[in-house]
Amino acid sequence: MPLRQKNHPTPTVGRKVIFRLLAIALVFCAGLIVAETIIRLFAFDWQLMRKLLYYQEMDAELFRPVDDPLVLFEPDPGTRTGDGRASINQLGYRGAEIPLQKPPETTRIVCLGGSNVYGAGLTDDETWPARLEQALNRSGAGSYKVLNGGVPSYVGVQMAHAARIALDRHEPDLIIMALSNFGSPAFLLEQEIAPLFRSHPEMWSLLFYADWRGSFAEYPKLKRALLSHVCLYRYAYGAAMARQGANWALNPQFMEINITAVREAVTEIQEKKVKSCFFLYPGLSRDDVEDYLAGMDAPVVDLPGDGLPTEYRDIHPPAHVMEWYAEQINRFFAEQGWFGVQAAPESEASAEELDPVKLESEMAALPGGTFWMGCSPGDDECFDDEKPRHEVTLSAFELDRTEVSKTQYRECVAADVCTIPAGADWQTPTLGERPVTGVSHAQAEIYCRWRGKRLPTEAEWEYAARAGGDEIIYGAPTEVAWFDENAQRRTHTIARKKPNRWGLYDMFGNVREWCVDRYGAEYYATSPAVDPPGHIDPTDSARVIRGGGWFTDRRHLRASYRRFHADPDFFSNDLGFRCAR
Repeated sequence: MPLRQKNHPTPTVGRKVIFRLLAIALVFCAGLIVAETIIRLFAFDWQLMRKLLYYQEMDAELFRPVDDPLVLFEPDPGTRTGDGRASINQLGYRGAEIPLQKPPETTRIVCLGGSNVYGAGLTDDETWPARLEQALNRSGAGSYKVLNGGVPSYVGVQMAHAARIALDRHEPDLIIMALSNFGSPAFLLEQEIAPLFRSHPEMWSLLFYADWRGSFAEYPKLKRALLSHVCLYRYAYGAAMARQGANWALNPQFMEINITAVREAVTEIQEKKVKSCFFLYPGLSRDDVEDYLAGMDAPVVDLPGDGLPTEYRDIHPPAHVMEWYAEQINRFFAEQGWFGVQAAPESEASAEELDPVKLESEMAALPGGTFWMGCSPGDDECFDDEKPRHEVTLSAFELDRTEVSKTQYRECVAADVCTIPAGADWQTPTLGERPVTGVSHAQAEIYCRWRGKRLPTEAEWEYAARAGGDEIIYGAPTEVAWFDENAQRRTHTIARKKPNRWGLYDMFGNVREWCVDRYGAEYYATSPAVDPPGHIDPTDSARVIRGGGWFTDRRHLRASYRRFHADPDFFSNDLGFRCAR
């Protein structure tokens, strides 16, 4: 009997489609799992988020992160920068150690704010809170301790947090709130952000405010869950928001957050019977901070900026401006009748200090004499070309008290004698009293001859810089020179730092200066003892460059330093000159 073949039913089209869709879904889910795994493994989502945030980098080693979505970081007690320029004491304030308990008969003042209060680029003793303490204690009306609670990039909400800590722990008699930063709070450089966002999911609504303007609690539940737990969604959503311009630093909500926080903090300060005031540096006006001040019963130290040199209005001014701040605040306290403060006499800035145009036309008459040229006693940074230290006798000569300014050099160009220097800003009217830069050795010589002068010899330059002394540098570097720590990568108006004993300005900073000599590394071994003309080997074309510039490292701000030298056609935006006669 023949076997009968069993018939199998043919799958319908619908079932084929279902199988294919299931296969596609499985592949898609597998792809999602792989993508989620890769993003989680390499933290691509958090790398993207970091690009949308805003960071504080100044002296970052002095600060530590905190688990607060709006404060983010705070001073790290007991830390110091590698160069020793800045330090945080055990109470969390910048400067020397102070006792936790306020000594009897001592008035304790806490200054809070951003980098203006902190003193960007300055030493602990050069900040305006430090100078204010000195000014108050000179008045003889009591004992005063001024605590520098400035933190770079701090905004209102962070300053309010610092005010509450001061109230709770440090017994202040006065809290000064310096208004300068008005945007979002910064994250500390290298700060881990994932733990913060996991602990405080409300931060997502601050980052992605452009998509959802309510609080995080008002986000749809699914979106909250996905942002909190799914790396792939965070990455995709973050990329989409980045294309729409989402950025922590640009969130306008922080303006209201800061205003509210500061006003509430001032109210708390006054409720505890502690004095308070606001401080506005000269670059701000009351109109800029009206929302903070309106209706607040707190006086304002409003430093005027009109008619003052540019650096007085800078948010990061030099040390001598900080001294002026302190004088003005001291006078404000006296006007308020606070703490028995007596107004110190206002320092009388001479016309020489405030009129660079007058200084430009002046030369210092330097007496002839004998000095030791080369490596200064006790200087461990000297190079071989600064040795041997040798005695040199010079005839009397004259030297420009300031570096040649852009305004002066323009006159020579207008007379069709000098050629145009390199750089686009040499004709900018507002920069006229800054030193001219971008000039070659030949251009400098032509200018000096046009003025009936010449470039100084290297020996004359060092003799003038030392001004009868043998110090490595006269005065504290930040008080006498613009260099890499305080110049903000630019030149500054001439004669704004302290002059040396012979009335010469900017010998160690602002711009480096051409000398007439050719450079010889071993020249000091054979240099004549009287009026040395400089290295004369015609095969050596490089010319000597002396002094320091805005880009110069502190270690090279030394009277004997001579490693800078260049061919005569060289020019740079930190190289200028002054003339001799």
